[in-house]
Order: sequence, then structure tokens, then C-alpha cells
Amino acid sequence: MADAENQDLILFTRGNPAEEAIPLADIVDCARDIFQREGKVLFQYGHYSGYRPLREWIAGRFGVKTEQVLIGNGSMEFFTFVGSLFVKWGETVYVESPSYDRAITA
Repeated sequence: MADAENQDLILFTRGNPAEEAIPLADIVDCARDIFQREGKVLFQYGHYSGYRPLREWIAGRFGVKTEQVLIGNGSMEFFTFVGSLFVKWGETVYVESPSYDRAITA
């Protein structure tokens, strides 16, 4: 657990991101900027792969093609997506122990 003596510790508590790892002021600034510029587009149904300008930025940052970037709503969406693509019903899947119980269910 994080305490006054160890401010560099980041908790990986199930289902909750570490509050100290969330750059809230930066997120608010980014959200304000993008909503002012493209709010009418962002609040429409978009492409299933996610918002293309964000996918392009991520692709450039990691040196991959935009088509290789998929944006989702959280880890469970991706666990379900990857599982449906790569795992057939009845196959054995190995996971670490301890493991995220929601991923096992998915």
C-alpha cells in the first residue's frame, strides 16, 4: 500500500486504477480542447475501431499502422474481443495466479 514513506508506489488494485497515476488536469485540458473542436463528431456513433485521429496518433507513437490500433472501452471489452477471436469453446487457457477473475469469466 502507498504511504507517506513510499510515494512512488503505484497500486494495481483490481478494477480501480491507481489515483496517483491519473493525470487529471491533463485529461481535463485534452477533453476540453477536443470537445470544442470536434464535439459534434465525437458524440456520434463512430467506427468500431475507435476515433481515427486518436488511432493515428497512437500508431505514430508506437510505430505501427493505424489499422493495427483498436480502441476500446476498457480491459473487459478487450478480454472478450481477444477471447472470441483466439479461443474456441472447450479449449484450455492458461492464466497467471493470482489472476483477474473477470478475465477468467470472459
